[in-house]
Amino acid sequence: MRTIDFFKKDFIFTISLVLALIFSVFGKLDLTFIDLKTIFSLFGLMIVVKAFERLGILAVLAEKMIQLSKTTRHLVGYLILLSFFSSMFLTNDVAILSLIPIFITIVRKVKDFPNIAYSVVLFIMAANLGSSLLPFGNPQNLFLYSYYHLTIIQFISWMLPLALFSLIILFFLHLKIPKQTLSIQKKTSHPFFENKKLLLPGLSFLLMVLAVIGIVPYMYVVPLIFVAFFLGDKRVLAKLDYRLLGTFVFFFIIVGNLTEWKVLTDTLPAIFLHPLTSLFGAAFVSQVISNVPAAILIAPFGSEVQAVLLGVNVGGIGTLIASLANLIGFRLFQLYMPHLKVAFLKKFTWLNLLVFIVLLMASVVFIYY
Repeated sequence: MRTIDFFKKDFIFTISLVLALIFSVFGKLDLTFIDLKTIFSLFGLMIVVKAFERLGILAVLAEKMIQLSKTTRHLVGYLILLSFFSSMFLTNDVAILSLIPIFITIVRKVKDFPNIAYSVVLFIMAANLGSSLLPFGNPQNLFLYSYYHLTIIQFISWMLPLALFSLIILFFLHLKIPKQTLSIQKKTSHPFFENKKLLLPGLSFLLMVLAVIGIVPYMYVVPLIFVAFFLGDKRVLAKLDYRLLGTFVFFFIIVGNLTEWKVLTDTLPAIFLHPLTSLFGAAFVSQVISNVPAAILIAPFGSEVQAVLLGVNVGGIGTLIASLANLIGFRLFQLYMPHLKVAFLKKFTWLNLLVFIVLLMASVVFIYY
């Protein structure tokens, strides 16, 4: 029963495992399919992010924003900004996992808090779009940054217009939240962490940034960080989502086999030869299979790097399965507010569809101008 629950808990992990086994049996199991730099970098970043998460940094920042908020619109606006900017460094998943429970706790203390489902949809969208700016903001960026051997300057210059335009869209969308006076006890329930507890996560994060952008070798940095936390805080290592690492390994095995299919090697390079087809192809494939596997599938065939990057990041906006962060956000909201599940799905669908179309059209301008 415990084994069954393990596989039922993460549908994407289970499906990718089954497909990887099928491809390994009927195709081949070749370890060269696996991008070790991506796996190592992801593992190192997972350790650092989990350490920051355990410190409750986002909770402390959120409490500060509650103290600054005079109205419900102010509060939602501040949390959108926190979700947007924190996701650049702590990943979109962590931003969502941290902020939605905090927001729901606040909502329960306020009588008739307006537009609850709408607000949470904006938080999820902000996390997805904010994470697009940096290579370590989300897994697809981490992979593509490594796969195409990009420089940090090149990466940011391509993604900055999308991030800035997204922030403008989020600003106008949040204006729909009424300016209802926020009357709750504005007293932090989260004790401040000691500065010395920031030392190990802070140094580790700096090393991981240097490793991701290629200044220091990742094969030394990641084992060093692992040993440091093994000796200093084993609880961080115990709380890691190792299924995510496994999912990536399975994705690489699946895609490695797919890239040897003649029908794909003959057709996909032609499809992803031009900027527009690369952009639209990456964005729409993400809607169906999620943007992380889409990035891994398209990368070997896509030569228009900027278009592919924009496509998989814009592609995280749209359907519920377009991004793992979307699913995490929905599951959390369903857990805390089951009576608003239908309202959430309706608002998520129309709002994401609208923003997806706008950002896709804007990305055409970003590519050509």
